Amino acid sequence: MTPKYNLLNRSFQLQGELVALRRHLHSYPELSFQERDTARLVAEKLCDLGFNVRRNVGGTGVIGDTGTGKVIAIRAEMDALPLTELNRVPYSSRNQGVMHACGHDANMACVLGAASLLSGMTAPGRVRMLMQPAAEESSDSAGKTGTYRMIEDGALDDVTAIISCHMDTTLPAGKVAIVQEPVMPPAAAFKITVQGKDYRGLSREGTDNPVLWGAQIVSAIHKISTRHRFPIISVGSFQAASSRGDIVSEQIILKGTFHSFSKQMRREIMKELEDACRWVKETGGDYQIAYSPASTPLPDHLPVTSAMHQAAVDLLGQANVLAVKRKSWTEDFSAYSIRIPGALLLLGGEIPASRRCMHSPSFDIDESGLHIGSAILSRTARLILDSQQRGYEPESLPAAFLDHSAQGNMIA
Repeated sequence: MTPKYNLLNRSFQLQGELVALRRHLHSYPELSFQERDTARLVAEKLCDLGFNVRRNVGGTGVIGDTGTGKVIAIRAEMDALPLTELNRVPYSSRNQGVMHACGHDANMACVLGAASLLSGMTAPGRVRMLMQPAAEESSDSAGKTGTYRMIEDGALDDVTAIISCHMDTTLPAGKVAIVQEPVMPPAAAFKITVQGKDYRGLSREGTDNPVLWGAQIVSAIHKISTRHRFPIISVGSFQAASSRGDIVSEQIILKGTFHSFSKQMRREIMKELEDACRWVKETGGDYQIAYSPASTPLPDHLPVTSAMHQAAVDLLGQANVLAVKRKSWTEDFSAYSIRIPGALLLLGGEIPASRRCMHSPSFDIDESGLHIGSAILSRTARLILDSQQRGYEPESLPAAFLDHSAQGNMIA
């Protein structure tokens, strides 16, 4: 038996355990930053597998490491949604008003299955399991999700690449899809210059103060950003022409960046920025907005994506591995992938003749392919570690995989 089939067989042996784990997690869901019992369970599982475990990371998060050397991270989300489940199944939610309606229960099961397959590995390198809180639309008192709290708490220290999986109920069990575009698009820079109409007539008490205009523009941009799942527009600096507090500056300059997934989205964001500034002219001032490409490039995701594609094809065959063209994105995995190379696997979980919509009270999945997610994640991790030892030279993606005409469902 070849290693890849041996791996798939080993993973299949875990299928019953993965289903039982997923159903237990589904029965006892917890909201963002409240995942205490969930965190306790996953920490115990990782400890039993021999991982060195760190708890309370970024709030209620858990990190588990095994091995030594360069680090590849495998991430899962732990939180559920404030929904009352309508499904009448033995494993339906027992926590009133809370439900795993996005598949995070299955994601955790797959990642813990991968941890089991990777435990005690002898390959050079280290695998880190990131069990993340608060991936859904929620934030703490400082306005930060669990992703950012985990990063601030050292979750990415020494990590050279990160992979993850998510359920996709538009794909049948047995098939997977891989996003062939960066999760977060490149950033563009903007500069807003605000000028008083008649500097000699400005007063610190008046409403025609460019500093006040600038502050209100920053507030308007913040409101634009909060309408999105991640900080798509941000202001990085606020500069006044005068450094003295007793002199009203005749000019202020705001600098920031924004992300856009398409030319159309770029135009829409530029219009929103114009709308945030337009009223300055109506109140006696003037402004100009200049745009330029940002200087900071994104990480090279191709090696990691290639490794995941190779792992999936090795295990399932090319016919069962699909490409996905992003149309929109609400998965906060982007917070990781703008820092280090990453790849995201969409695992087929469509219930035959009964497609379930994510974030709905009737959401559910076909569980029969959970072991596939575990197998692909574990093989991808090994391929990345092996390629890093060789100098990080993965196989190229086939032309068909890079065909941007492919379409797929976007997760939420």
